[in-house]
Amino acid sequence: SPFSLGIAPFLVASALLGTIAQRLIRTICPKCKQSYQPSSEEFDLLFAPSQERENTQLYKGNGCDYCYQTGYYGRKSIYEILSVSSEIRKMIAESASKDIIVRQAIKDGMRALSQNGIREVINGTTTLEELKRFIEVREDDDSIRVHSKK
Repeated sequence: SPFSLGIAPFLVASALLGTIAQRLIRTICPKCKQSYQPSSEEFDLLFAPSQERENTQLYKGNGCDYCYQTGYYGRKSIYEILSVSSEIRKMIAESASKDIIVRQAIKDGMRALSQNGIREVINGTTTLEELKRFIEVREDDDSIRVHSKK
């Protein structure tokens, strides 16, 4: 953190415009991509409790010569962009915790890395297993779950 480098929080707050975080995730191979019914655990991680379980499909690659039996072919970037609002600027100046700042950023409209990753799983671009390699998807965090499959 900048504070461990001896930079005063008010200096960071006054200079920071925003931050970007990104991860590269592997994409499902188009040649061996197959749909499947998600397990209860997978469904609960991805969707809000109000979502209908019937007809929900996820995708995975079974492995083929095209993808060298991995089930993945290519990569895609997922990201989050945090714009520093006046409220967040004040929080940084007051040395607020990361969790408090992230909650405020989401309230201000930021889509978290985990939210963007979950969208890619639901859209069939990648798998939940691939997403879990980079992002902690927690069952107790309802803010990241998809409330509408569209």
